[in-house]
Amino acid sequence: MENKKTVNKVINTPVETITLGFIEDAIKLTHSTFIKEKIAYNFIKKGWVDLETLLYSKALKSFNRALKIFLKKEDLDGYLLSCHGIASIYKECKQFNKALEIYFKILAKLQSKDSELRFITLKDIANTYYSWGAYNETIKYLKIALEIIKNEEMVYRKIYIHYNLGRTYKKLEKFNTAQESLFMTLTLCDANGINYKISETLTELGNIFRKTKNYPRSESFHIRALQYAKSSRDYSAHIDILLNLGGLMLHLGNYEKCLQFVNSALEEIDQIEQKYSKVLKGYHYIYMAYKFLGEVEESIKYLQKSIILKEEEIERVNKLQYELLQIDLKFSIKPESFIITNIYNNELNTKQSIYKENNLKELTAAIYTGIKNILNFSNLSLYTYKDNRKILLQTTIMKDGNYTQKEIEALGTLASVVIDEDREIILYDRDTANEDFKVTKNRLTRGMNSFIIIPIKRGKLIVGAVSIEDEDKNKYTQFDLNSLKTISAYISLTIENMRIKEEVDSFNELLDHDTIIIESRDIEKQKLHKDRESGLPYKPLFIELLSQAIKGTKRDKGKIALLTIIIDLEFDNQGTFLSEDLIIGEHTIQERLKSILRSEDILGRESDDTYLLSIKMESIRGCRIVAKKIVSELKKPIFTENQKIQPRVKIGITIYPDNSLNISDLLDKSKKCATKIPKDNLVGFEFSEGIHNITSID
Repeated sequence: MENKKTVNKVINTPVETITLGFIEDAIKLTHSTFIKEKIAYNFIKKGWVDLETLLYSKALKSFNRALKIFLKKEDLDGYLLSCHGIASIYKECKQFNKALEIYFKILAKLQSKDSELRFITLKDIANTYYSWGAYNETIKYLKIALEIIKNEEMVYRKIYIHYNLGRTYKKLEKFNTAQESLFMTLTLCDANGINYKISETLTELGNIFRKTKNYPRSESFHIRALQYAKSSRDYSAHIDILLNLGGLMLHLGNYEKCLQFVNSALEEIDQIEQKYSKVLKGYHYIYMAYKFLGEVEESIKYLQKSIILKEEEIERVNKLQYELLQIDLKFSIKPESFIITNIYNNELNTKQSIYKENNLKELTAAIYTGIKNILNFSNLSLYTYKDNRKILLQTTIMKDGNYTQKEIEALGTLASVVIDEDREIILYDRDTANEDFKVTKNRLTRGMNSFIIIPIKRGKLIVGAVSIEDEDKNKYTQFDLNSLKTISAYISLTIENMRIKEEVDSFNELLDHDTIIIESRDIEKQKLHKDRESGLPYKPLFIELLSQAIKGTKRDKGKIALLTIIIDLEFDNQGTFLSEDLIIGEHTIQERLKSILRSEDILGRESDDTYLLSIKMESIRGCRIVAKKIVSELKKPIFTENQKIQPRVKIGITIYPDNSLNISDLLDKSKKCATKIPKDNLVGFEFSEGIHNITSID
């Protein structure tokens, strides 16, 4: 009786407050068949706790144990809950094919019996597709989930769906539709007096306005999101928003403010827990900010930190994949030659034995070693035997022109297909490319000269292929496919490791030689402080060039006018435009500015919409004439294939040495002058105070 009370206590304890030791003690206390189903639910709870603490192999074992009990008891609800847990593990481990396979099986079992579990499953399917990058499929299943609850008073679920529709449309760059969904989320929150998803929604809107180059609205929405996250003590969202603001400041050229936001975010991450993607993003922003500020040593330091972090993550993922695969796969082969060939099929290394009963780890380790031995690698072949038949496993790394267009298309098609014994797949045949075949009874059938290809991918880029060819030409089991996919994953990791190693080596070499560091500082100033597309110097290099010009002016006792030119290329009040039109517009603005200037004038770029200009001058009147010329030239409409763009131009002007002897002060004052010009003015310029009372003009 005491045992039963203990188990009941565990079952009634919320998952978020439960401890592993408490569950394990309760399970050990009893083996009574009367409460076996309750033990199974304990296994499910334990599985979720293990999943939250990233103990994936333990979580998988817990869910599997629960699954067996529920199957014996014919408990459908328990069975489906166990399946949900297993699918979640595969999703977390980025094995999206397996996760979706389980989710769809759950959906088939449910039909329309249980709307709540059906909604949760559809939501999980949508999330899996989102993580996989299949955004159209994400929207499809979110809409199906929304249809289920449209007539129900489930506000939180409706908010969740509209928010996720908004962020998915954003990924597809359908910004207007994304805004509609996100503003609907805010409306539902406001109407029902709840704060659920408000900070995340404001953040997504801020990101959309940044994408559409409406920077003031972007900053405003991010600041509002930051306030909500802080008041609700949502530390994770708070960190994300700080990083977003850091990225925005970096984009606008405000590097000091970028460093402030990002360092605050990194401090909070250290206090909670280290999240790889967030820390990596923070390091990247700091690296870029220091790069543009001209602090080469600090820039390199944070680039190296990023590389080390990437290496650690690859090792973690490598170990994680192996732990999961050990549960599913064992590879048993007889001794045979391990053959590496170059592009001309000449053998580079032979007679490297792989012994009987090798498990998957040893097999892939051998292939991993083989690849690392070939710097200009192309082909890697491994002959094995299984069930008394000879099998050739062959890996090909794509090198310039190695594959025909048809072969690349076949790889791309296969990359998007879920391979399963009950689904159609594509076999690639050199004679009849892209021919469809069916898999029946766990076996793939095809005539002569056929083989299966699994692509090797680095991110979304296909960099090669793993193929399998059977001696009988027509026997391929699901096991063969699983082996191929595993080998493909290991090869992808190898390629990534080699690329990272090259980056680390190159920067270590840079740090080891003082002369290279000194030379690199000058190179960085020329390369990193110029806009790649226009060739215009960014603010740090502009200041340096201006400083040199001022030294010459001191000798001549002349003056220099410093102009901050702010240009708005919005097409309407919502800030929407087509990206190709924006590029044409920016290019036209730059060309118009360059056409007015003399050889001794310096033109620079502070951000996407702000230009800096210094002009040597003899009088204030001369500067006023130049400003009028700029306004006259820039206010002309820009015509593109899709739009007519009417630029809004604001110019703030300060004079050296009249307004200040300090360059930073001059820049700040000129920017303040530009921002003073009313928003309604199409064009205008304004001098800093005290310069002969010259005011703005339209």
